[in-house]
Amino acid sequence: MKKLFLVLTAFALSACNIGASPDSSTPSNIDDNAASASLLDQMQGTWLSDDDPKNIMVIDGNAAASIYDGDPLGVEIIAIVSDCETMQSDPAGMAFTLADDGPDKRCFTVLTVNQDTLVYSYFSRGNTLSFSKQ
Repeated sequence: MKKLFLVLTAFALSACNIGASPDSSTPSNIDDNAASASLLDQMQGTWLSDDDPKNIMVIDGNAAASIYDGDPLGVEIIAIVSDCETMQSDPAGMAFTLADDGPDKRCFTVLTVNQDTLVYSYFSRGNTLSFSKQ
């Protein structure tokens, strides 16, 4: 689990947008054709990091498996929340936490999600992570 945390932290830091402030409003880059689908439904599949081709994330149901350079790093449980300020459980929300984080949950605001792209921002730092669907 420590290795997974270190890798996720490294990815977040490598995509750092210094001075960027996350927008807590509902993003406008949500696939209109999937408007009736929940965020979790739209996140399903295998995603390749745009910043590091060795970084793969596989989302199946509410489980997010991280793979780096072919090595599985672990699985974390995604919880969809209303926003990263209140972190209230909300299936219609546009943010997510990783349930295995314990009391110091990391929260991510989804900026774009569609059939080809998943982009989210690490709320507390403003780092942006971009993935392309495989």
